[in-house]
Amino acid sequence: LKFMQIVEVKSGFEICGLKTRTSNALEMSGHGKIAALWDKFLKFSYDETGEIFVPQSEIYAVYHDYESDFNGKYSLLIGVKADTLKPGANLEKIYVHAGRYAVFSIEDLSDENLDAKGADLTIALWKAIWVNFENSSLKRAYDTDFELYSGDEIKIYISIK
Repeated sequence: LKFMQIVEVKSGFEICGLKTRTSNALEMSGHGKIAALWDKFLKFSYDETGEIFVPQSEIYAVYHDYESDFNGKYSLLIGVKADTLKPGANLEKIYVHAGRYAVFSIEDLSDENLDAKGADLTIALWKAIWVNFENSSLKRAYDTDFELYSGDEIKIYISIK
């Protein structure tokens, strides 16, 4: 990966949203839960009955509660920062921990992925991240990892030891 950065997230923050538990094996089997969770989140966020979230919010997809490593089960919560919520939303919460993160973005992808859109782009980035960690001295912490969607930008933050 060309432009991976190491950053120190100085203070943790709370994300509120919708949650599921899954594994990479389940996601690749065609019986995954992530696509359905995104559908539910987007419908829930932008319901005609009045939006739950502040419209321009950054969206976070937080991977946490890892059973082991990328082969095991994990929980995923898709949501927004707690301080952007309108009052009264009844949602799950996860606290994203401060610490060291390796940050990957779409610019890091090789040219064959440039035509990918949406979820395919995120999947391509995750595949590149897995390959990167197989060949790296950096070790994943499997604490809280998250995707950050801000405008057209996608960044993936991986907690590292």
